Amino acid sequence: MRAGMAVIGIFLAAAAMLAWFGLNLFSDKFSVADDLNWVREAADLCEEAAVTISQYKIPEGDRITLASECLDTFNQFLVGLPHGTRVPIRVTSSFRRYLTALRTFEAEHKLTPHQSDVLGKAEALAAQIDPL
Repeated sequence: MRAGMAVIGIFLAAAAMLAWFGLNLFSDKFSVADDLNWVREAADLCEEAAVTISQYKIPEGDRITLASECLDTFNQFLVGLPHGTRVPIRVTSSFRRYLTALRTFEAEHKLTPHQSDVLGKAEALAAQIDPL
């Protein structure tokens, strides 16, 4: 009787560990998918803003701020993704658009220290992004 109870206890412990491992595995995958959804939404908002800005004469300072804020958002979501995660083309396209814009503004010495920091982080991240 004791041996049977021990076998059942070992079986339950193994099943619990397997279930915990499975939940962690799926939790990580859902977290990555959730981060990709958030960054996809950010890319949509940044692209809509780019279209709006192109239709009007928006002051350069506001264009710099938009580029910096979009890159900062991309940095926050993309830096935590596991290595090799495929990033949607829409996101990489938007990321590269604003990276190019901030590079241009930096070459003209128009960035604040915070914006230069955002650009530096984006430069480091640019090499890691693989389009989907």
